[in-house]
Amino acid sequence: MGLKDEIAKNYTEEMIEKHGTKSINPGPRRIMVFGTNEDQGNIGSSIVRRLFQSHYVQGISEGDFDICRPSTYPDMTEVDAIINCCGFTNLAWIEDQPLASLRQTVEVNLIGAMALTAEFVRQTITNRYLKHVIHIGSMAYNHVLNASAPYCASKAGLAHFVNCAAYELTPKGYRVHCVHPSNTEGTPMTAATIQGIMRYRNISSEEAVMYWAASNQMDRWLQPEDIANAVRWLLSDQADFWSGQQVELKGGNR
Repeated sequence: MGLKDEIAKNYTEEMIEKHGTKSINPGPRRIMVFGTNEDQGNIGSSIVRRLFQSHYVQGISEGDFDICRPSTYPDMTEVDAIINCCGFTNLAWIEDQPLASLRQTVEVNLIGAMALTAEFVRQTITNRYLKHVIHIGSMAYNHVLNASAPYCASKAGLAHFVNCAAYELTPKGYRVHCVHPSNTEGTPMTAATIQGIMRYRNISSEEAVMYWAASNQMDRWLQPEDIANAVRWLLSDQADFWSGQQVELKGGNR
């Protein structure tokens, strides 16, 4: 074993001894879902509805905090899990992407996710029970999508961040996951995507929906509730060894 491997092994063993022997809170767990909006029925709101019966779940609306500004985050010291559903995209060819849009895409989808994770760990690392961090990504993380280069890049960055964060945090009593939905019916992101397709393809609303729907391999569309079910399972002890895993809800798509 080389010096680098030995140092890493020693550090991992130290963290496991100090933090890694924690179990899931056996009582009602407190979970914060960031990026909810009941009026729009988005993914975050669906997750809140799916979890509330067996957990104390608090939905944090994007109007109540700014994921890019940690000073606006709520107190997370007694929280068992955070779920980040915040996302932003602007569909346009790269030469038509304004600098402000490039920055917002990366800041919301990647930098904000990293900042939220870091603050959660700072506030909870000495807590008694096992903690979970779940980010909602996108199939864009490993696909080339038209007029979505900044979005794809930010989601690829998020996926690799989850890989790295899981390596760092699993020995410290955390489980870190990223869920990547395919096209999801009825969400604000889908509505924005269809509007973007109409704009950059110069086609009608009906044609844009057909374009968006062309790759579906199932007899139905992915629903926010399907994503909520995946999140619920990741929060269970059955998914313990999935820490760091990219969970793709692709429904047979390429």
